[in-house]
Amino acid sequence: MKTRLSLDDSLTKRYLIKKVGYNPDDPEQVTKAMNIYLDFGILPKDLKTYTYICLISKSVLVDEF
Repeated sequence: MKTRLSLDDSLTKRYLIKKVGYNPDDPEQVTKAMNIYLDFGILPKDLKTYTYICLISKSVLVDEF
């Protein structure tokens, strides 16, 4: 899964949005989902999803990262 996500940023964003229970086809819900990741510091302000993939690669928690 990590390989597929690392090759497709759009798929990664859809995955992240669905992971927190929101609909990736609804712009309002997309914003809410991305704000969750920003608030917890899981993704940087520029919303680069490679940061998330790095967490998957290392199998570490956010606090450890």
